Amino acid sequence: MTRMRDFAITRALFGALMLMLLCTGGVQAAGSTTPPAIRPEFSQEISKAASLALQIDMAGTQRMLSQRMTAAACLVNLGVNPEQQRLALSESVDLLSASIDRLETGYPLTGMQPVDDPIARAGLEAERAIWSELLPLVTAIRDYGRSPQTLQSIVAQEPVLLRTAQNLVQALRRGAWGNGAAQAEIRALDLVGRQRMLAYQMLKEACLITTEGRAGRETEPHRRALVAALDMFEMTAGQLIAGDEAARIAPPPNDDAFAALDQVQLHWQDLRPLFEPALEGEALGPAALGDLSYDYDALLFDLDEVVWYYTLD
Repeated sequence: MTRMRDFAITRALFGALMLMLLCTGGVQAAGSTTPPAIRPEFSQEISKAASLALQIDMAGTQRMLSQRMTAAACLVNLGVNPEQQRLALSESVDLLSASIDRLETGYPLTGMQPVDDPIARAGLEAERAIWSELLPLVTAIRDYGRSPQTLQSIVAQEPVLLRTAQNLVQALRRGAWGNGAAQAEIRALDLVGRQRMLAYQMLKEACLITTEGRAGRETEPHRRALVAALDMFEMTAGQLIAGDEAARIAPPPNDDAFAALDQVQLHWQDLRPLFEPALEGEALGPAALGDLSYDYDALLFDLDEVVWYYTLD
């Protein structure tokens, strides 16, 4: 468990760096303490393709945050590592709010241009409206703790936010240009981002199976969602590692990206057995949920590193 706490602390520090980059622009490349392998190159002028990659990454992160917030709210409601989950809620709230602003106005520090596609901008407006309704519910769980009614409201509204974020990613992808290789690279970047979302969707569904089961309510919809997310996570992992010409998915752009993907899979093999009871519709015990909540911070760190390699290639 000490190893898991160390990973959680590392992830919190990485999240703080991400937030500084999004909100303040206060970190300069020359003085950054982020490892060079995952540190972005700061530039006022980047190609349109590079700007699009940053936009897709940021919109893809919103998909993950919708799942991470719901999972954290569920764990707070069960009393599982509540302080760690409140930290996850705070970080997720700040990152999601900042990312909507950055996509709308651009981010000169990294050279990312504002989203200019009319369909994508309409999606951003819809996302902001949905987020304004969900934000008070998420902050209520963060600030005041357990509330089954508030959690149910979050669970009811979160799929709309996820759907809107996914539509935004698709609208941005439609703006991609270039030959088949360029399209395959954008597709791979989308799938790498989706891996983060699927990972937290699994944790969310496992927690909700436990919550609903303890309350004597139907768990089958959450079990089916868990199975679907797990199958998709494992299928897309294989596509990313080897590439998939038929599905127009590019292989890893470099050896570092391949190694990072391999590390994610090693980590996933340790995590997967913890889901077995939930895959049968059974509630997880406090120890299993605690282990998952700690280890997921480490998995997210690994997945974030993969995304950096794809975004910055």
